[in-house]
Amino acid sequence: VVECVELSTDTATLTLPASKNDQEGRGTSRSLTCVCAQGVIAPTCPFHVVVSQLEWAVARATALHATVASFPLFPTSAGGIAPKRASAATVVAIAQLLDLPVVTSTGAPKYSGHSYRVTGAMHMASAGIDTWRIQIHRRWGSSLVLRYVRTASLRRSFASEVAHGRDLAH
Repeated sequence: VVECVELSTDTATLTLPASKNDQEGRGTSRSLTCVCAQGVIAPTCPFHVVVSQLEWAVARATALHATVASFPLFPTSAGGIAPKRASAATVVAIAQLLDLPVVTSTGAPKYSGHSYRVTGAMHMASAGIDTWRIQIHRRWGSSLVLRYVRTASLRRSFASEVAHGRDLAH
């Protein structure tokens, strides 16, 4: 919901609800920092994406005469919370709009509700973020993250290692 987002100059902090790995039900926070360079807003800057989504949700709540603080950050067109199935169906609809095949050669679905998890983890791994950091950020208690990032490009992480003076011998 909107009230779970706190903004500072270059950081958006999202308070997340309890998860299945949070036995005490305390929830947690995740901070997303601006990654833009020299004043040019990057299209995938996590901070600016949250700011944009927050502005849109506030405008939508205002248009629907809803209470802004308790309004969903990612609402349905009617202002409600999207069911899990609808969120997964959105991934399939986007793939169809992009003329991507939505099933494999064996007929299995290529996209599901896990597509967000997989592509998010792959994007982070491709950007050179350590697997253990991805696991912590996503609140994953198992090593399933290794399955998600298995096809992520290693090119950037190798470049990072070389830039830090390390090679395969290290």
